[in-house]
Amino acid sequence: VSKEQMSYVYNTINIEKILEKQPLAEDKQQLIVKRGFLQFESSGIIEYALNINCLRKKLFSKKEVSKDSTVVQYASFYVDDELFLKISVDNMYLGWISQKYVIPKEISTQRIEDFHGFATVSRFLNYPIWKDIKTNTKKDKIISYVRPFKNRYFEIEKVAYTDAGRYFYVKYNQKPLGWVSPRPLMRIHETSRYSPINSYFMRRTKKLETIEPVYFTDLVESTNFYGKIKNIPNIELWSAPKGITGSESIPFSEEYLEQPFKISEISYVGSNKFYKLLLNNDTSIGYIDSKFIIEISEEDFKEADDKAEKKLDTNFVLPKVDLGFQKVPFLDKNYFNIVNMGRLSPEKNQKNLIEAFSEFRLENPKSRLYILGKGPLEKELIQCIKDTNQEGSVFMLGHLSSPFNFIKETDLFVLPSYYEGQPMVLLESMTLGMKILASNIPANINVLGKEEEYGLLTKGTSTEDIKDGLLRAWSYKGDFTSFDPYKYNKEAIKSFYNEIN
Repeated sequence: VSKEQMSYVYNTINIEKILEKQPLAEDKQQLIVKRGFLQFESSGIIEYALNINCLRKKLFSKKEVSKDSTVVQYASFYVDDELFLKISVDNMYLGWISQKYVIPKEISTQRIEDFHGFATVSRFLNYPIWKDIKTNTKKDKIISYVRPFKNRYFEIEKVAYTDAGRYFYVKYNQKPLGWVSPRPLMRIHETSRYSPINSYFMRRTKKLETIEPVYFTDLVESTNFYGKIKNIPNIELWSAPKGITGSESIPFSEEYLEQPFKISEISYVGSNKFYKLLLNNDTSIGYIDSKFIIEISEEDFKEADDKAEKKLDTNFVLPKVDLGFQKVPFLDKNYFNIVNMGRLSPEKNQKNLIEAFSEFRLENPKSRLYILGKGPLEKELIQCIKDTNQEGSVFMLGHLSSPFNFIKETDLFVLPSYYEGQPMVLLESMTLGMKILASNIPANINVLGKEEEYGLLTKGTSTEDIKDGLLRAWSYKGDFTSFDPYKYNKEAIKSFYNEIN
């Protein structure tokens, strides 16, 4: 292809999506991916929706099913406070059915065989280690989750074949643990019990254990009761029970004192008990020592939750907690609210934005920064928020189902990128009539104008440049040229046809 044959055209803007004003449902209406084995409560006719759009529109078909069929759940979704499950029947995808049609399927073990080998724990880190082979009944007990053992070797002693798949009986550092699914394990090396290779894995495990011991729970019990946090000093929240390998402290919000919680698990670590706290939409906020919790009734939970949940007339729904497990406050118009949206990746320069915002807040403490999006720098940016002591001021919201409804309620959109192709997010923000601050890179200048007709430009991409830009945007009282998205789309389409003609 020659240079003369190459060209480019501008993208069009989805104006209707940007300007939509349809209120969203409560964030209870979220899709939760969860695999499990079920059975129909009885044989007969059931209703199902082929996909989630049909489910929302309540377009159901009917099918005759057998109680003896194999049913696998893949996800769940609430519609009008009724829970629906995405399932397959006898290895064929069906669609979405009401939870009322099914019950958990008891798992039976077909046979147990001797097996010896070693495997590395490396993925699906939320999988449990069962005390006995999983049966999908109340008898099941969890010793620990596999997360603390990431990148360590499990020694495999036996393999059990069940109608839900295989389970391995594993040991760690020659200590028996329990039964685990093969899914978290990679590089499974089958060896004889007398193979010289065994000594390599054992020596390697002991060396790693000497350098950095693995700490894990003694027992995890599933439970279902309710509680509130006591209003006492030195309350601690943790990403996993305190003392467990990988557990990190989570910022505690005073708003949690008014929030009732579901308690879904009790984790035992030595003589201590830790409760797993869930919000009313089953979002986990972390683990807390049982001494900080006072138990309440289900009726008190519902009453307190109604009081704690502020019913605001908004066209957007924010997550209860952000990517760093911070409680997300309602959008407060008394604050100067700044928003950034984009992939969490190096070229987007969000780290410098967070550091610049820390300096900006020294002069404007009543301000908040919201970052929308996900990406490979998620953990690094969460750590940056902690390093700059900005818990409670900077929130990483991930993906929102209707981000533009939220963005237009904020005071400033910021795009501090090192480079962009065509910065569509600037065009979208201009469509909303936002005040904008963007880095002075060619792509942003091309959109906002050399004379800042449509928004403000920084003098560079450094922390200092962004801080100065934020201060300038905060005090800026001027007007910008009105952006006409319909005219822009006409020009973009015209340029496309000019090129192909």
